[in-house]
Order: sequence, then structure tokens, then C-alpha cells
Amino acid sequence: MLNEDGSMDAVVSIDFFDDLFKGKDMSFEEKRDYLIKSGIIGNVAANTVAYRIPTQAQSSIHALRIVDVVSAVKSTIILPEEFTRITGSDFDIDHLYLARYNYSFDKNQNKHTSWMKKGSKRYYQNKILGNIITLLTDVNSINTTYKSIDSDVELPKGCSRQIKQKDSLEAEPYNFGTLRA
Repeated sequence: MLNEDGSMDAVVSIDFFDDLFKGKDMSFEEKRDYLIKSGIIGNVAANTVAYRIPTQAQSSIHALRIVDVVSAVKSTIILPEEFTRITGSDFDIDHLYLARYNYSFDKNQNKHTSWMKKGSKRYYQNKILGNIITLLTDVNSINTTYKSIDSDVELPKGCSRQIKQKDSLEAEPYNFGTLRA
């Protein structure tokens, strides 16, 4: 389920990379080969963040490594079986969104993720995404990131057991003028 870098593998439809092929007349196989040779897909480091809406906990957000593409319809993604259990997806109104690095290429078609004009929107998008991926794949946070969402309710339940009960069930108005209730 987890890769050595703490990410999960995913296969997406080729249209996820449409921005890289604007104005290029290439077949699916040519695009796939290009992505592999450029180090964008395959046995690479995590390069994408997936987040489920509604997001209910940290376990609804994961770092992904795109390992392959399929020539399927738009918005197709294939994930490990455990992904559904961990994120708490229930197939009603859930949506999965992906954010990946912006790529630029030099004149020799070498890929760069940080080779953007410093201060540009794409530069900062990559910086933010890199920080999120670092947090999601950090060995010290793996236990909270990849545990089932069902176990996330244990903390609030534990806290609620420590709150002292009042003798009276009479409602008290909240005083908005102070930090006291």
C-alpha cells in the first residue's frame, strides 16, 4: 500500500497531463513514453496530492506517486483498495481532487519542477505542494495520515469523557463580549 517514500501509487487518465501536450500531435503511447522518460510517471518520488471532499480529517489527504496512465475517459483514477477505507469514502457525494507539480522543460526537454521564475505563481504553487507532500510523507506523521478515518473519532470521544458534567441542564447564554462562556 505505501511506497518507500510514504506515498501511495495511482494510475490516472492521460488527460491529467493535457497541459504538457498542448499543441503537440502525439498518440497515447507517445505521450505515455514521454511522461516515463521525463520522470513524471513511473518509479518516481511523490508528485501529487489527493484530497477528498468532504475532508473530515488528515486521513482524507494523501501524497500520490503517479505510476502509469490509461487512455480512459476524463477524471479516471485507479488507487489501492485500502485508499477507500482509509479516507472514509462512501461513494455518495464524495469527490477526489488532485494537485500536481507544474513542470517546465528546458531546450533539451529535461524536466524541472523548481525551474520556474522565482516569484511567479507556478513557482509558489510548486513550493506549497512540495511542503504538503513533505508533511504527508513524513515518517513521524504516517500513523495519523494513513490510519482509518473511523479511528479519528477516538480523540473527541476521549476529550468529551474528561469534561465535567454540570449539575444543571439549564442553558446559559453565551457572552460574546469576553472569552468566557
